[in-house]
Amino acid sequence: MASPAHTVVLVEDDRVVAHMYMIGLQARGFRIVLCDSGDTLFGRLASLDADVIVLDWLLPGVDGAQVFAALRRDDRVRDVPVLVLSSLSHPDAERTAALKSGVVAWLEKAHTTPRMLADVISDLLAAGAASA
Repeated sequence: MASPAHTVVLVEDDRVVAHMYMIGLQARGFRIVLCDSGDTLFGRLASLDADVIVLDWLLPGVDGAQVFAALRRDDRVRDVPVLVLSSLSHPDAERTAALKSGVVAWLEKAHTTPRMLADVISDLLAAGAASA
């Protein structure tokens, strides 16, 4: 089980999807901060203490690629791991570019249950703690 101190920022514009993943992650002990767009995320960055950011790639307004690029330029969250959770099923070029630019994982919503997402995040945090 994750430590209650581990905060996952979930950037997802679909309320039903966000709620489903939020409940699954909370059941594993994560604290969840929901943002429904990149703009909402940017507006809340100053108050966030994120351990992981889960980013939808298809967002209204500022898309996931733009959000990720902005996160990497921001000193407050530059080193926070970002993983993509997208409904894109075959985004080979986008997936490759995102992973090369520092996204730690690309997961497809259709194949990722809340439990699987929690496992990926737990493994990521454990690997980070082991290397620290």
